[in-house]
Amino acid sequence: MALVLLVTGLVYVRGWVVLGRTVPAVRSFQQLAACVLGLFVLWVALSSPLAALHHQMLSVHMVEHVLLMAVAPPLILSGAPLEPLLHAIPSGAVAPGTR
Repeated sequence: MALVLLVTGLVYVRGWVVLGRTVPAVRSFQQLAACVLGLFVLWVALSSPLAALHHQMLSVHMVEHVLLMAVAPPLILSGAPLEPLLHAIPSGAVAPGTR
């Protein structure tokens, strides 16, 4: 899971940089920070050493629920991930008219 989140974050950053070069006014650093922070929160909830304790402690399990349902989604969505992710993919791999 950690590898998937890392690759997703790197692809997002690549797309954010590419999009920033083509249309500089579209991207902001706050969007980049929000999306990367949201992916980090997903890692904390799903793959960190904290996640190993969720079977022993109900409070850790409930913190995971809060992170997954109330913290990570707004952060990731405020990063507007669709456009950067599409711009990170090589143009030959994207269907015509998608960008």
